[in-house]
Amino acid sequence: MKKSFFEFLALADVEKVHSQIIAWLMSKHCEALNEPMKSQIINNILGHELNDTIITSTAEINGADIVIECLKTRIVIENKIKSSQHSNQLSRYVEEFNKDSTKINYFIFMTLIPEKPQNKNWTNYSYKQFAECLNNFELSDKSNFDQMALQEYLKSIQSITSVAYEFILNPSLFPNVFNEGKLSKQAKNHKKYSNYTQKFISENQLETILQKSFYIKVLDEISTPELLYEVGDTHGTAFINAFFDEYIVLDGVCFKTGIQFQGGTFKFAITTCSDYEKSKKEWITPFVKAFKYFKETKVNGYTKLNLPDTKAWISVSKRTSSQFYEMNFTEYVEIFKHELENARDMTAKIKALI
Repeated sequence: MKKSFFEFLALADVEKVHSQIIAWLMSKHCEALNEPMKSQIINNILGHELNDTIITSTAEINGADIVIECLKTRIVIENKIKSSQHSNQLSRYVEEFNKDSTKINYFIFMTLIPEKPQNKNWTNYSYKQFAECLNNFELSDKSNFDQMALQEYLKSIQSITSVAYEFILNPSLFPNVFNEGKLSKQAKNHKKYSNYTQKFISENQLETILQKSFYIKVLDEISTPELLYEVGDTHGTAFINAFFDEYIVLDGVCFKTGIQFQGGTFKFAITTCSDYEKSKKEWITPFVKAFKYFKETKVNGYTKLNLPDTKAWISVSKRTSSQFYEMNFTEYVEIFKHELENARDMTAKIKALI
């Protein structure tokens, strides 16, 4: 399949490039679209009609990826085509931009996968929606360089969104997503792939973000009000945390229990409810006896004890199939639900033992 201009330059997966292009597209410097067309894009992003006039569109303002200033409103877009939200950044941006009370602020969380923003002031918007919106415009004037550039950009985001959709329909067809997230692009140079989509994923380093999309799909099936969940990654391998909101308070410190799944391994863990980075491993001491008991008696199949390193976290773990992604999706969800029930049982045992 022929690569688009951006794919050939290996820019299709570079988040900053997307931010710069979107900011350019909405600015007065871009002549690919007229003002009514740009207004249509704004309306598509917001999900409703906005009667306002664009003044400026800029990338990288006060840490935010894209800021579109209008006469009466401001649209702040956080762009996440491969990375995930981190370090309470969404809340920081809301606080920063709300200092200016002269305009109404709209906060848009733009993603490749259906990751939910951690701050309630933000509204989801997907690259798929964006590509569909751009595809409605006639971009055939070959004398208009901006239109030709936009057409190439549209091809690249259509490719990346269709690959994400193809993956989530049948994850078992893409073992490279789950096995190669930790590999560099150079380390994958000589690997052979059975189809175009696998190769596209490899060339654009999409393994980790697609793993996250798989776990988000799992969460859609298991999520309940009493679950606190997180999807993240370490060294390119995604994980899913699902902790209970029923806390254990000991010596004035709040703890939570739950499970983590990463790379074929389940962990039952206990950690602090907040300020994990400032926590100390000594806080976990009262729970060590219980976790040693879990390991020694192989409670619910957990056989390995993971003692705290420097922070307040202790767990027991067990391996499942490293090819868990080849399971029927419903089967995997049921296994995850079963482990949550095991975790509830082990939490009750902790309360009895401490």
